[in-house]
Amino acid sequence: MLKEIPKRFREDLTFDEERARRVLQRGLARPHGMLTEVESKELMEAYGLPITVTRLAHHEDHAVVLARDMGFPVVLKICSPDIVHKTEAGGIVLDVQNEDQVRAAYRTILERARVYKPDAEIHGVSVQPMLRTAQGATGVELIVGAKRDDHFGPVILFGMGGILAELLKDRSLALPPLNRSLAHRLMEDTKVYKVLRGYRNLPPADMASLEELLIRLSQLVTDFPEIVELDMNPVILQHGRPWAVDARVLVRPSSVPSPMHLIISPYPARYEKHAVTTTALPVFVRPIKPEDAPLLVDLFHVLSPTSIYFRFFSPIKELSEDMLARFTQIDYDREIALVAVDASGTAQEKLLGVARVISDPDGKKAEFAVLVGDLWQGKGIGALLLENCLHIAKERGIETVWGTVLRENTQMLALGRKLGFSVCRVPESTDCELTIDLRAVTFDEAGRIQRS
Repeated sequence: MLKEIPKRFREDLTFDEERARRVLQRGLARPHGMLTEVESKELMEAYGLPITVTRLAHHEDHAVVLARDMGFPVVLKICSPDIVHKTEAGGIVLDVQNEDQVRAAYRTILERARVYKPDAEIHGVSVQPMLRTAQGATGVELIVGAKRDDHFGPVILFGMGGILAELLKDRSLALPPLNRSLAHRLMEDTKVYKVLRGYRNLPPADMASLEELLIRLSQLVTDFPEIVELDMNPVILQHGRPWAVDARVLVRPSSVPSPMHLIISPYPARYEKHAVTTTALPVFVRPIKPEDAPLLVDLFHVLSPTSIYFRFFSPIKELSEDMLARFTQIDYDREIALVAVDASGTAQEKLLGVARVISDPDGKKAEFAVLVGDLWQGKGIGALLLENCLHIAKERGIETVWGTVLRENTQMLALGRKLGFSVCRVPESTDCELTIDLRAVTFDEAGRIQRS
């Protein structure tokens, strides 16, 4: 399981962090910190979570217009930050079939809400399409959510949802960040997973869509430590794909910035950057990911035997599973590993080179390594990657970076001297050791070493 390589999505996942932040600010401005359902769904929509279209009606005529535009049947719900459990308040009317029923449901919901909680702040009534089992839903209701723990930070929840969620307690927990393997394993730990795989006349769920939902949720709670509780219940499967029918989010100010609120360090997206090498080659520099294992294999296959020997000090023919896991599934707290991706506009993602700095336990000394494909050597890729690694290392308080280089590897020795490394012969060996004292090195805003 530790060696398992996560599958990649066909496209990179994107998120609208600014839109989500604007929604969160509304909840943070309230004493209770509760977002309405409409606001909760807007927050989730900003991170690509699949939610049913939900619009807020401020009076019954407005509700009629919204229902007509959506198409019948629809669902009407009370929209109030003070009424969390809408079902208990009688604040939900399902299967509304026409305009007259919309008006009646609107009035009924407001009356029930005032009886249930007379002092509740009511924003109006939300209108959303009615999802039916006959229209392709499997009949399975799920709950997906997160809660901020005082010791472990955000914890992701997945399980059977609907009104039976509290009764059956079929659920599993995981710590973010998640990838596809971890998301799938989270689902496997529940009884409802057997149903999701397909059971008797129930079709199987779209597992990739469920994995993506969990990963997007993981990213949301990673980016915003202010999220104290988040529930999507129920999540209904329509033609195998999940849709959050109801949503609730509670927010509170956080004294710990992202990602320091996590117990496991996430992928450090802040180190991503577009750059141009000294030979005008456009590249995308980013931290390595577990999903990069196949790309690393492709890079290895374009290396000459000499390049392989210079990097690994032995004539290996293939990267083993152990090596792939070691090189791609790194501890982002203790290791810096950056890859250069071809940014010239090719359709297929391709790694051109890798550089890494691995910290000693004391956090003061670290070892570096650089690997560039033969086709791209001498184009400034190795210098760009190593320079960025050194910049990150200095930020983290690492004082000395060193590496062993074969005497025959003249290109690497020249690169080391160019970046300010001192070169000395290893005693009783023909190898050379490159060392740099980062305390004496300064960087410009672009992360480049400033030379006097």
